[in-house]
Amino acid sequence: MGEWRYGAGRGSNDLIVVTLGTGLGSGFIVNGQLMLGPFGNAGELGHVITVIDGRLCTCGRKGCLEAYVSIRGMRQTYLELADSSELLKEEGVKPIAEAAMRGEDAAVQAFRDTARWLAVGLANAVAHTCPERIILFGGIARNGDVLMNPLKRMFNDALLNIYKGKVELLLSGLEEDDAGMLGAAALTGP
Repeated sequence: MGEWRYGAGRGSNDLIVVTLGTGLGSGFIVNGQLMLGPFGNAGELGHVITVIDGRLCTCGRKGCLEAYVSIRGMRQTYLELADSSELLKEEGVKPIAEAAMRGEDAAVQAFRDTARWLAVGLANAVAHTCPERIILFGGIARNGDVLMNPLKRMFNDALLNIYKGKVELLLSGLEEDDAGMLGAAALTGP
């Protein structure tokens, strides 16, 4: 809600906001309305199965998108690709991003794999809701070009032809510390 009212989603009546961090959070605005569903939790993009019989997700199912594109998922991807787990002594994905920027093969591939899984998940979401914009937020998204360059290319390739070049893929326009507060404010007023 905060991103829609005050950030990069302003002016759009159809968008998806995806938070890439500890998990994969998502919110869908369709026809100017927050999509909630009858139980208040519609739009669980992180728990769409992306890889049949894939990694175990924190929800208990196997192959969820979150198991591949969250911080935990990306660290696991890097571990599967790297000769050493030395980079993983530090928390988060920052050390992997820094290694990717230096050109380390396993780190570059970890970001490419993450971009590929995310591109497919986002392209599938576009097929369901036809948003004007998708806005990415969170720790993984903050790594900028190392994620966004391959993601934009793979996302466009994964889209149905009728959507190619029509859906903007943007980084958040909000400061991380302000997002929750602005979202709560958006729920209580115009």
